[in-house]
Parts: sequence; C-alpha cells; structure tokens
Amino acid sequence: MPDSTTNDDRYMITRVKALYPRINQTYKFDSSAGKKGQSVPCDALDDGAKYELSFLLDESAAKELYAPMAKAYLESPKRDNTWHETLPLPFKKEVDEDGEETGNFIGKTTLRGNYDGELTTKPAEFDSKRNKLPADFRLTTGSTVNIAVKIVPYAINGSGVSLRLLAVQVLDYIPYAPPSPFGEEEGFSYDASAENTAAETNITDIFAAAEPVPSAAAPVKETPKNDPFEEPVKRPSKQAAEAPPSKAKLASVIDKWADDKGK
Repeated sequence: MPDSTTNDDRYMITRVKALYPRINQTYKFDSSAGKKGQSVPCDALDDGAKYELSFLLDESAAKELYAPMAKAYLESPKRDNTWHETLPLPFKKEVDEDGEETGNFIGKTTLRGNYDGELTTKPAEFDSKRNKLPADFRLTTGSTVNIAVKIVPYAINGSGVSLRLLAVQVLDYIPYAPPSPFGEEEGFSYDASAENTAAETNITDIFAAAEPVPSAAAPVKETPKNDPFEEPVKRPSKQAAEAPPSKAKLASVIDKWADDKGK
C-alpha cells in the first residue's frame, strides 16, 4: 500500500502508477477530434485548458486517500444544505478489456491553465533525486510517481472534492515512444549498436570533414528551493456554511468507505 502524508489541504500520493499524463502542456477536450472526441493540446488561456494526470490505486490505497478527501468535504466552510451528507466516491472503478472490475480504482488530479484569465504555473516535475526535469519532459503511462496535490472541496455544478495538481516526482520512468501507425512485420530490424564496416570504408572520405551532430545538452541538475506546493489558488466565493460535523460523525463517514465503494 502506498505511504501517503498529509498537511492540512496538501497531500502527497506516493508510489502510484501514472495513467494518461498530460502535463507537458495544457490540453482540452475536443468533441470533433477522433471518433468520439479526445483531449488535444491547446493554449493555456483557452476555455477548458488544463494539465491532468490520472493514477492507479488498489482498494487499500484508494481508501487511504478517500479519508482526507472526506474530511475536507465534511469540514469545508463552503458546505451548506445542498451538499451530500457524505462524499460520493471520487474514484472510478478500473475494468479490464472484458468490462470486468479489477478491484482497483482510478483517481485523477488536474490543474486549470488559467483562473479568470490569470495563468497558472505548469506543475513542476522532478526525478527521484529531486532534480528538476526539463519543461518538455514527457511523462508516460505506467511510470511510478509521487504526486503532490491540494485537496479542494467545491460547490460548482454539484458538490465534491477535487485534487489540484501541484508537482510530480518520477521514481521509475518508462521511456516515451512515439506512436506508430504500423504493425510488426517480418524483415529488417535496425540495430543501432551494430557497425557496418563496409559502408564506413566507402564513405569515410565523403564525411571526413563533417562535424558531428551535437547531442542535446543535459538538463542542469538543481535542487528545488521553492515549496512545490506553492500554487496560487483562486477560490470560489464563500457560500452559506454549516457547523462542521462532530469527530464521531466524521470517523463514521470515513469508515463507511464511500457507501461501500459506490455501490
């Protein structure tokens, strides 16, 4: 079970599998893209622009994360009588290719590209040694990550709790491979480590004066000085509040585990 730590509304989700990361830039959903619509790159000022990252949880880890989310929901100063008595299950149940539930859950964290026209800061990304990764780094599905989030109760188009994405630490990285339109076939297979001595002999004189192609400069390693949680938050206007529930009621709600996992 992942170990997680909490500090007020800040939370660290640890050692989970990244799913469908879109944090190299902002994206928005385009209903005209593909057969059923899909997320496409966009400008951070576009309507619906956001950074987003889903992640995989087993039941134990999902219950662990649900507890502070439920606590924030029940104790929110924005809470009024239009809110549900308990926090609805904030995760999706994972299903396999046959549509059968796997017993795992999928969580999601996002950050809007702007708030009322004011740009947000792209979520910071670090390697396992806390070195900051380059801005064009492409996180991949299946990589193991720690995720720093802010737990944010909301009352817009209903009520619930969102996880605002602040920063990501990559612990185990699966290298990015651009998608190919081709299937695998029998035949030629390129081996970058093999040497073609005959070809080298024939073209040595042609390329004798050629300059080698410089490799991309390695990113400068640095230890982040700023708290990755320092993300400006523009909160919605305060609504009529109710008194926070008692500790006994809160414990009872959390132990209930989202009404038996959203059944």
